[in-house]
Amino acid sequence: MKTIVARLREARGLAGIYDYQVVNWLGVSATKITELEEGIHTAPLSTIKKAAEIFDVSIDYLFGEAEDWEKCLEVRKERDFSVHLQGLLIAEQTKIAAEMVKQNGQIAALSEAVIVLAPAIRAVYDAMLRFWELNPGFDEMVAGAPVIHYLDLADKAGHEATCKMVRYGILPFEELNSYSIQEPTNQMVNHV
Repeated sequence: MKTIVARLREARGLAGIYDYQVVNWLGVSATKITELEEGIHTAPLSTIKKAAEIFDVSIDYLFGEAEDWEKCLEVRKERDFSVHLQGLLIAEQTKIAAEMVKQNGQIAALSEAVIVLAPAIRAVYDAMLRFWELNPGFDEMVAGAPVIHYLDLADKAGHEATCKMVRYGILPFEELNSYSIQEPTNQMVNHV
């Protein structure tokens, strides 16, 4: 009887039906409904059958013989399938979120590297140009011209990386300030 009482109360809640509606639809007094839901009195089978119809649950559910309140097998299958699909969707969204966190970490690492590396390359490049200006014979030294060539390539790569990361919103626009456009000196033009 405790199961029937608990299930009647639960079924009424699932159906969203108020006490006064049950009184009218079942044709019993409000006191009788309260006593029934509190387990004071037992209900005739006809009342339980009528309650099952009104609350749109199976009689097996009210008697505690089934855990699922749904009467229609097709609706139950559809609901179970929807729950299954929702579980798959949540699992897939979890995978996507984990991948996004991983990619966000990778982007952050790349950003930090470009923020540090590109200006460092630029500083070495500028220092080397100053050294070249102060030592005009540098490019004629053994391996002097290749050093200048590879510094040019490194500076260009750092600038391009910074530009791409600014273009895609990974770095702020201010990061381009470390790359002022310079006119090549006569020495640079002759040896590049």
